[in-house]
Amino acid sequence: MTIRCTIAFLSSNGKGAYAAAAFGMRAFRCNRYNQLKERLPWNPEREIRSLAELPGLLEHDRIIHRHPRDGGGPGRATER
Repeated sequence: MTIRCTIAFLSSNGKGAYAAAAFGMRAFRCNRYNQLKERLPWNPEREIRSLAELPGLLEHDRIIHRHPRDGGGPGRATER
């Protein structure tokens, strides 16, 4: 399992999303006020207008971690 599949970074500014994307994370920008895109080397995976859009983007990547007593543990997960 990698950081990219377990953590998503959400920012309201391009520079924050740029830094997360450069680090290898899934980065999303919430551009509520239709601000101009900044000229940066990396772009967020997706730009959304409302936080209500975020769950739909993450739903297909949901990972379920099981409790150790149920057979799970560090590094053991199942994808839905």
